[in-house]
Amino acid sequence: MDKKSIDAFMFDVSVTVTAKKKPVFTYYESGSSKPLSEKERQVVITGPSVIFYKLINLDLAPKGLRFIGAGFTKPFTQIVENSYVSENGDTLVLEDLCVDDGTANFHLLLKTDENNLIMISPDPEVINKSKHK
Repeated sequence: MDKKSIDAFMFDVSVTVTAKKKPVFTYYESGSSKPLSEKERQVVITGPSVIFYKLINLDLAPKGLRFIGAGFTKPFTQIVENSYVSENGDTLVLEDLCVDDGTANFHLLLKTDENNLIMISPDPEVINKSKHK
């Protein structure tokens, strides 16, 4: 039997709201206090991988903030095959089997208890670069 490894990428996400009511998304490497740049938030995949986005600093976030999913600009490219949200909504998981090369642009989708609207994050990216080609 062939044993295959799966890579894991973990990001912490903090969402705060400015005085002008604009949400601000800050991404961190899991466990780090240094915010990541836009380039550092890109995930380059070379094999089967799972990507975790975990909400942190919820005491500074809008009440009841939770993930409801991920929205993809091209959902049928098979760059990312699946997305899951934890039961309590604090973690979003993306599954990427790295079947096809290419880039997936998507948005984290969130809701709060403050209204019935969906909040959309800035555009993270997953880039597949197959080792086999």
